[in-house]
Amino acid sequence: MSDFIVVTGESQYQENPVKVVLNIDVSVRAANEDVASQDMQSIVHHLLDHLFEAGLTKEEVTFGGRETLAPWWKRDKPGLLSRNRITIQSKRRALVYETLEKMERYKNDKRVLVEVDERQPVFVADPQRIQQAMEEACANAFHKASILAEACKRKVGEAIFIKEIFRGVRGSGSYGEYDYGDYPGMAVAAGPIASPGGYQGDPAARIGGNQRVVYVKYRIKYQLI
Repeated sequence: MSDFIVVTGESQYQENPVKVVLNIDVSVRAANEDVASQDMQSIVHHLLDHLFEAGLTKEEVTFGGRETLAPWWKRDKPGLLSRNRITIQSKRRALVYETLEKMERYKNDKRVLVEVDERQPVFVADPQRIQQAMEEACANAFHKASILAEACKRKVGEAIFIKEIFRGVRGSGSYGEYDYGDYPGMAVAAGPIASPGGYQGDPAARIGGNQRVVYVKYRIKYQLI
């Protein structure tokens, strides 16, 4: 069996956020299910009217489900809690934020709670940049193997085995995708503006969303000659 050397080649590329994704959760407390349902329907229809009038479309606004329950921490009191979820997925980031700022929050009604929860954005990367990162990782592996082989007075032959290691991701640090610092020393940069539409009132229209870093690794076995 011929001698061989195994090394790991590494590279990375960045993904840009192209869609903001968030949930609007509407909760209504009422004495019974019928009242809770009627109040909920009225509030959700009002919310949808606001979103559509602002310019969002039915492709960007979807229904995320409904539930009615008796809160366990209030079992000794009458009443039910009805919840509805509206989900927004849109490339028009600034428009979404500007619309939410003007949304009715029912602050004067203690029975109603409107919460906004931003989820992980939708990320994409340039296919050419992904291919380039793959080639860079292979070149990096060959470079490492050449250094080690030269130190041993040998030369690197052909690659006889290659395995892709799971691609790690350094989170963008955005709401819904936190950066836990798995890769110390690697910075997360700001991406291109992903908020077409000319809405300049919201700060999101002036700056881009956080990119995230994807790490490419290959374990490659070379013959030694």
